[in-house]
Amino acid sequence: MDLHTIALGVHILSILVAIGGILWADHSAWHWFRSKKETLKHSHLRRVHAVVGTALGLLIGSGIILFWPMKDQLLTNPLFLLKMLFVLLLVINSVAIDRLMHRAASLPFRSLTPAQKIPLFISGGVSALCWLGAIVLGLTIF
Repeated sequence: MDLHTIALGVHILSILVAIGGILWADHSAWHWFRSKKETLKHSHLRRVHAVVGTALGLLIGSGIILFWPMKDQLLTNPLFLLKMLFVLLLVINSVAIDRLMHRAASLPFRSLTPAQKIPLFISGGVSALCWLGAIVLGLTIF
């Protein structure tokens, strides 16, 4: 088995793990948002964040291996560049999520002020847009 095949397998498995982690996180967030859970366990939040972050790191690492043989072609492809922008925004957003998730562990959603809720909604929107965008563009390009 060659490096490209291994990297492709890691890439695909990492996407599946990331999707699972995202669904797990969104399910928990939905319960918190709907007040079905007053707060979320900090250990649960850290675990989910670690799973999705690790999957994102593996996607970037395996993506570099997949990218390298086709770099000249891909660097001139606007769809690929847009996909890379989505990936960059996912990395930045993961830092924001790391800083915001303590709210879900310490306060009921209904007790948050609008100023505390807005960054949560923005981060959620950025996450959804960028994960979907990166996946769709990846399928479109390749």
